[in-house]
Amino acid sequence: MKILTECNLAELVVDLLSGKTIVFPTETSYGLGCDATNQAAVDKIFKIKGRKSDKPLLVVVPTVEMARKYLAWSDLLGTLAKKYWPGPLTVVGLYVPPLFKEGIEGWSRTNGKRLLGFIRTIGMRSELRKNKTKAEKLCEIYNTATTARPHPTLHLKGEETLADGVVSSEGTVAIRVTANPLLKSITEKLGKPLVATSANVADGGDSYSAESVIAQFQNRAVQPDIILDYGELPKRPPTTIVSVIGGKFKVFRQGEQEVSV
Repeated sequence: MKILTECNLAELVVDLLSGKTIVFPTETSYGLGCDATNQAAVDKIFKIKGRKSDKPLLVVVPTVEMARKYLAWSDLLGTLAKKYWPGPLTVVGLYVPPLFKEGIEGWSRTNGKRLLGFIRTIGMRSELRKNKTKAEKLCEIYNTATTARPHPTLHLKGEETLADGVVSSEGTVAIRVTANPLLKSITEKLGKPLVATSANVADGGDSYSAESVIAQFQNRAVQPDIILDYGELPKRPPTTIVSVIGGKFKVFRQGEQEVSV
């Protein structure tokens, strides 16, 4: 583990893009993260924490605009975003890969509406992520059946596609628009979502200092690559986590932010 007391933003982004895992201060405690589109780096996060693969990792982004790239947007999501983002609120919603979204949503004003609604079902999207051939066949059927512009070959694993483990097996993703100045700067420069899970071993307590982080990971076979030591953090409640899946509002975890719709 490499300990840094100052952040060289350009070098840090290069490290993230090369697959490094990094510990950093967040709105609450110290967090552990990586480039959320890098599958190898995300897999390493699970190994570092000893976390079960069925517990997806949340991500932070710098703007609502970036959040919209990865979520199936809705009026409910828009209301929450307007009231609480940026801030300590994480929203769990349906994931739509950016390249998939860009290609399909161009049809939404024509007779592609029904197809878009069908693809946005949890089961269908999950199946398409696993089966590129089926996805391409679906686009071929659509192009044949309608007069809309032809759809290019669909690449479900593009550079901006979130890794498995960030996207759950049900096709959902947990996103927060961060209000933390450091995380905002990192994610803006990175240009991608950043994994931001707690910097601890699975079921371990939150870490509010670099010393606590080191103590948790120093004897583990797989460790974070870099730790940004910003001293002792004030102890604050965790972020609030809510779900908007199916257009229904549900609080998964009540944290610092009280939320109403």
